[in-house]
Amino acid sequence: MKTYLYLLIILLFSSIKLLAQIPTFPNPQPSNLGGFGSNSQSPTQRNSGFPQNQTNPLQNQSQQQQRQIQAQNERLKQAIGNKELPPDVLADIWEMEREAKNSTNYHLPSYKNANAQTQAYYTAFDKIAEMLDGKKPLELKKAIFLVENAFFNNSMSWEKFNKTIQDKVQLCLQLMKQKGVKDNSK
Repeated sequence: MKTYLYLLIILLFSSIKLLAQIPTFPNPQPSNLGGFGSNSQSPTQRNSGFPQNQTNPLQNQSQQQQRQIQAQNERLKQAIGNKELPPDVLADIWEMEREAKNSTNYHLPSYKNANAQTQAYYTAFDKIAEMLDGKKPLELKKAIFLVENAFFNNSMSWEKFNKTIQDKVQLCLQLMKQKGVKDNSK
């Protein structure tokens, strides 16, 4: 019994000593790098000796757009509460979307004249943009043709493309007639 007691004491002291060897690590803390676009600076930024640009025109423009969107959202909430959108709200929404579209300028390099394939895509893009801007009527079939034609490097014919679609329409109408499906497009 005495040997068991000695073994227990030795085991107890050795286990305490073993546990004492395990290092304790501090809990991870978030870094103090500051937020993107904020004026907070890390100590290395403050002492770097480089001039710090405090105003960011892109941030100012973004904040202005956010304020406009918040004002627009408030007006929309009021209009939705009334179950209708007044024409002036719709006009404002349209104007803000147009301004946002026109004010976005990324100054990316142009590859418009890189090769014929690229030129075909730019031409298709310009024609589809005219449809979306209301300069030309919206035509899904024409938009699909423009993209497909750009892929095939302007080698497709509009007449052949249109005839192929009309043939498929006639085939579908015949199949519908055979199956007894009503044609609701008329």
